[in-house]
Amino acid sequence: MRSLLNLDQIEPVSEIDVVVIGRGVAGLLTGLVYARQGKQVAILERDRPADDSQPRRGVPQSHHLHVLLDRGRHELDTLLPGIGEQLQSDGARLLDAAHDLDTRSWIGWSQRHRRSRRKLLSCTRGLFESTLRKRVLLEVERDGLNLTIHDESPVQGIVVAHGRVVGVRVAGSAASEAVDVRARLVVDASGRSSRTARWLHETGTGLLEYETIDPNLRYASCFLHAPALDHGTYIFPTPGIARGGVLLPVENGLAVVTVYGSHGEHPGISRASFREFQTSLASTQIAELTAHLSPLTRIRGFAATANRRLVPKTSRLPSGLLLLGDSLCAFNPVYGQGMTVAILQAQLIARLGERQADPLNDRFVRRTQTRLWHSTQPAWSLAVSGDRQHSPRRGIWNSIDRVNAWFVDRVRGHAASNSGVSELFWDVASLSLPRRALMTPQRMFQLMRRPQVGLAGPPPRPDGDKAQA
Repeated sequence: MRSLLNLDQIEPVSEIDVVVIGRGVAGLLTGLVYARQGKQVAILERDRPADDSQPRRGVPQSHHLHVLLDRGRHELDTLLPGIGEQLQSDGARLLDAAHDLDTRSWIGWSQRHRRSRRKLLSCTRGLFESTLRKRVLLEVERDGLNLTIHDESPVQGIVVAHGRVVGVRVAGSAASEAVDVRARLVVDASGRSSRTARWLHETGTGLLEYETIDPNLRYASCFLHAPALDHGTYIFPTPGIARGGVLLPVENGLAVVTVYGSHGEHPGISRASFREFQTSLASTQIAELTAHLSPLTRIRGFAATANRRLVPKTSRLPSGLLLLGDSLCAFNPVYGQGMTVAILQAQLIARLGERQADPLNDRFVRRTQTRLWHSTQPAWSLAVSGDRQHSPRRGIWNSIDRVNAWFVDRVRGHAASNSGVSELFWDVASLSLPRRALMTPQRMFQLMRRPQVGLAGPPPRPDGDKAQA
């Protein structure tokens, strides 16, 4: 069966305002935004509905670490008031970024700073999506919105006519059946697995070109039974040790441990190799904390860590198409930016459409696409600055790459002992403040000096000190 069809030859079966491909975080929230703008929306998802908060087949990264950054937490509460409290009620853990995370960088272990204004919400991807989907459906029912979610509805191609995208072809119940759904706007929120570039190439309707920064980084994760764990541990790679690890508590008395490596130093997925990798980090702290914890899942590896974003200057997007989420710009998941950026993009679409009579107007959609691309720049800059240090092409770094790497290392080094730098670091890392907040003359003068040597081990935790909401 051809993946692309021409509407001039095939009569569409149904017609709606917006079709969203994918019901992940980006798809659910964007569909809700357009429905609130009075549009008829259909969200098409290839996966079966998951039981409760179980991982989805179409989201292999759901078996691994997930956090919602502070900026994303606040913006999500703006879109869906009270959902943050609901997530915590369902078990998500709220951690103070500066106080509840024991971090080790090249300078040593960080001191325990005073509680900061930045929080991380730690939970499984399954819990997050399950809670989000239930809340979206509640909003639809309460407000009478015209939004439907269609599971087990894989999109097989786009429908084009007169050089624009006018719909999608959806697989039917049998292999020989398919349904053409016509729409004024097709939103691709299908993530890293997006096939839109191929569909556009085959039909000659447009061209998508991407810039890729691949750190050649691989990681592996496992969930553990850890009801007493109330804080997180993050061990960064250091010079000579291209390996790192994270241990975070999640819901239901569980914890997730993730280890990663680059330059060919990749973790294995057998219990013995996974354990050995933990002991080979710059500190054995994670290995010691997990030594007596019971594994609850098998160890799963993940390799799709390349940073990839659309290059607008050389791409040609046809009318009737909007890219967002990982389809527009994907980040190395190690940095935990994906869900936050998806939320920010949905919020941006909502704000841009507030005073627009017709948010599906072709010219306005093109402007929206441009704004969405620019909105990814802060997260892209942070991820790429870190990942260029792991890139196998490091030998051809330019001067900007070297300065960025130096800057990131110095900020992390000073954040270990200086609570002011630590606070600003988490402001920027959580996408709450732009990177230039760290580049004031006073801060730059401070960063020029070598950081104070860090602690030899993790700082002691006060008795009964728990993460506070």
